[in-house]
Amino acid sequence: MKTTKTGIGIFEGGLASEIRADQYEGSSEVVEKIFTTGVNVLGGQPKSGKSNFIAQTVISLAQGKKLMDTFQAIKTKILYLSLEESRDLAHTRLARFERFGTSGDENISYEFQCTTIKDGGVHQLINKLENDRATRVAVVDILQRFKGFESRPNYSAEYEALSMLHQACNILDVAVIFLHHSRKDMTEGKLLNSLYGSFGLPGLADTSVLLYRPNNGDRGILETFSRKMASVKLDLTFHQGDGEGFWSYVGSYNKTRLSPQARQVLDYLAEVRNALKLKDIAQATGLSAGSVHNMLIKMRYMGFVEKLTHGHYSVSDAGLLRAKQPW
Repeated sequence: MKTTKTGIGIFEGGLASEIRADQYEGSSEVVEKIFTTGVNVLGGQPKSGKSNFIAQTVISLAQGKKLMDTFQAIKTKILYLSLEESRDLAHTRLARFERFGTSGDENISYEFQCTTIKDGGVHQLINKLENDRATRVAVVDILQRFKGFESRPNYSAEYEALSMLHQACNILDVAVIFLHHSRKDMTEGKLLNSLYGSFGLPGLADTSVLLYRPNNGDRGILETFSRKMASVKLDLTFHQGDGEGFWSYVGSYNKTRLSPQARQVLDYLAEVRNALKLKDIAQATGLSAGSVHNMLIKMRYMGFVEKLTHGHYSVSDAGLLRAKQPW
């Protein structure tokens, strides 16, 4: 294959018979089932735990270990463009993630400032990856800072620059992961739509990863859309404590999964077996009436709870079966 260093600007092609006969070695996945070589986008609402998730990902890549003890990561050096956090905040985050070990710290290189796309940031990023081939993953946290803040952005120029980055990534066999804030109206079942409006970046991306954490609770849903691997939808749990929160893997997505609070309400209804008013359920479980109301609506939709006359609720037969399941 005839290329320059990155192949940018070289028209290449071949016959279908030749392309069909091409042999490719290895996998395009840098983190099993989640991130691939090329351009990746990790989207989620502000404060949804994206930075925590990418911190765990970077540590797994630096150590060559499994993310969330499940998804194998390659071992590589990582360039981390931390454009929203200063050095002292990065220090605090790293200290809080010592539970995952420090053996890969020498493989993680931080940069706290970066030239914007308009001023040649994409060219600089490509040059860095070309000149250090041991670095196979770069993280840009966050995309808006890399774009820059302009009153009248040049979307055409941005798209052209990111198209060049996309081509370079695939020729160099590296991954660039952009963190991106999704729209605040992000809802389950319409996750990919929440990324749109970002000058077509999802259309450029080889892999889009959407992290949804309803009501900033402990449940998370991670969904991937990829050209290079099978798409997946996963159930995660966000563990909040005194220190930095972290994610763990629960299993493949299950639409009937309940939060611990909703499970508490369902278990109580299954134990009592009587029709109860909302305020009585809230008082018995120690949860707010508003929270219980939202949970009852969700469980009615799932078929686990029935609403009777005069604002009373009771567990359904399906709810009784669900309450017997351990998860």
